[in-house]
Amino acid sequence: MERFTILLRSVQEASKFVDKVSAYAETVYLITGPYQIDAKSFLGVVGIGTGKKVTVEVPAESGAGIRRELAPLTV
Repeated sequence: MERFTILLRSVQEASKFVDKVSAYAETVYLITGPYQIDAKSFLGVVGIGTGKKVTVEVPAESGAGIRRELAPLTV
């Protein structure tokens, strides 16, 4: 698994994030504190809140592609 940190500044960014990760067949998670959320779930992503840093966890084999896709959100 590969991990990197992103910042979702708004609900609109969260929606775009979910659209981008949903294009991949692999499971992608958002991790914040003790919570691990399915990153393809809009309600889950918005539920953890915007305006704070979260960790994205992706499978190593597709990590580079997803990371490149999410580069504008990376902190």
